[in-house]
This record gives sequence, structure tokens and C-alpha cells, in this order.
Amino acid sequence: DHLPDDYPVTFIGCPSFDYLADCAFGEDEPSDIVFIDNAFESQHLFGWTKTNKKEFIRKLINFSQKQKRTLWIKAHPYSDPHVYADVIASENASLIYKEDEFRKAVMRSSIVIGFYSTLLMPLMAFPYTTCFSLEMHPRSPGFKLSSFLVRTGAITEVYNWEQLGRTLSNLAELHRQQARMKAPFIDNWLYK
Repeated sequence: DHLPDDYPVTFIGCPSFDYLADCAFGEDEPSDIVFIDNAFESQHLFGWTKTNKKEFIRKLINFSQKQKRTLWIKAHPYSDPHVYADVIASENASLIYKEDEFRKAVMRSSIVIGFYSTLLMPLMAFPYTTCFSLEMHPRSPGFKLSSFLVRTGAITEVYNWEQLGRTLSNLAELHRQQARMKAPFIDNWLYK
């Protein structure tokens, strides 16, 4: 099917995320990190394998420990559970599989990190979040997967751990920049 170029189309968001609506106001001082995973390794996309995905998760845990922040990982339902073995053994990281656990993690987190995912969209709208889209793939997809989100200004793309660390060192300023873009993002991308 193909719509004519002049056909009026209105993107209304993702009603399946309505369960997050009451997360719009986080805890008094949210400081954790929530990571929205994607199952690229299950389909061998962009160079991802179970081995390098497990290594990525280990680095993510180490990164959050260096930042002195609790890490919540929203596991992708299609990912092999073995890639999360280091999370199970970690004291500062937790896996999330259920909606109520995810809501709790979101409300405790001021930092949202994820690969290309529509689940990032409602989190980008929350006033207390600063959001990062990871473009850290073992093999370049040839284009930026999350460019449509990055263009909104409500999320910042990062390409490696060092850049993410440098960016977090000036988190307050980046949060102010993204906060200015949240209202237009909501108007243009989310349904009301």
C-alpha cells in the first residue's frame, strides 16, 4: 500500500504506553538510570551477537557504577536471557520484565538510555528525564536509526561510552536544553 504524498496523515503516538501516563511526575529526586534494550542480537542486526551484547551489558553496568547510579534494564522480550547474566549478579542493576516494575524504575530515573525504540518516546516527554539514544553498534547500520527522535531535540545521540560520560558531566545543562524541546515534541509526536 502507498498513500499519495498529499494524503493527510497524523501521527497519534502509541496508545499502548498509556500505562505510563501517571509516571509524568517522578519521585522527589530521581537519580537512577533506566536502559531501554532492543533485541538486535536475536536477529544479528548491525553486528550484534549474543557475545557482544553480553559484553555491552557488562560495560553498561560498569558505567552506571562509575556514575554512582542504580541501573534498571528494561529487558527486551526477544533477547536471550543469557545476555543478562551479569545483571543478575550485580548489586546496582536490576532487570525489568513487568509493567509495574518498569513504572517504578521510570519514576526513580532521571536518565533514560536506549537504542532505537518507540518506548523511548513517552519517556522523552517526562519533565524530569534527560534522554540518550545510543548509536553504539558493532557494525554501522549505514544511517542513524534514531535520527527522527534526535531531530526533536528531546533526546541526544551518543556514539561511545566516553562521550556518554562527558555528556553526563554537564547533565544539568543538557537537561535544560532538552526540557525546552519537550513541549514541541509532545505536540508533534504524542497523542493527547
